[in-house]
Amino acid sequence: MAASSGRPLEAAIPPRNLSGTYLAFNGLGPMHLKQEGSRLVGCYQYLDGQISGGVEGRMIIAEVRETLPDGEVSKFIGLLNFEPNGHLRGFTRKLDGDYFDSVMSARKESNDIGDCPKIPGYRTGAAKSQLETQLTAEGRVRLDGVNFDFNSDVLQAASKPLLDQVAALLKGKPDWKITLEGHTDNIGGPAFNTSLSERRARAVMAHLVGAGVPAGQLTAVGFGYDRPVASNDTVAGRAQNRRVELVKN
Repeated sequence: MAASSGRPLEAAIPPRNLSGTYLAFNGLGPMHLKQEGSRLVGCYQYLDGQISGGVEGRMIIAEVRETLPDGEVSKFIGLLNFEPNGHLRGFTRKLDGDYFDSVMSARKESNDIGDCPKIPGYRTGAAKSQLETQLTAEGRVRLDGVNFDFNSDVLQAASKPLLDQVAALLKGKPDWKITLEGHTDNIGGPAFNTSLSERRARAVMAHLVGAGVPAGQLTAVGFGYDRPVASNDTVAGRAQNRRVELVKN
């Protein structure tokens, strides 16, 4: 489950291959997706759309970005469901919006992941490339796809391919100082959630150090549910609030 005390969106199901080329509807055009453990990275044709998300059961908690003609980047949060027949369906909202107001739908056409020219190294290290771009430009990025056992700071095995790419990125940026922020939803008391969020941030830090990142490059903190990005009144909102973020100092 993702970074919080709240229950996962769905019970655990056997891993499925979500990588491939999809026919996206609503004018989005072809969509290419690549799954790397619990991380999903990809793109679609409309406005050079990019997707980065974390797999939780059959659900994806994703950040979607589109580049407008004037160069401005529009950011969305998406909750996407992958159905057994290969269809993708879900909803998105503006990052600063209060409700989901757009539909995303696509049908899987093949297992070929295609190419995403705007994501350098898409075929060899897509998550690393996206994380580097966002940290360089914005100084902060969600690590959707970092999942833990329920009410625990034990990392799930599917999260490790993403964290190994994070480690490879940071080892190549020895001058970067990074804070790992843990955040939760509001299920449970404030003291419990603050402790859990810090322990989970420290678990991520421990994995990165074990993968060769110097400990002095990293700091771990937990904010509990003090910094929500969505309402905690709904299951979907709580799922978005459960997260670990990388912050470039």
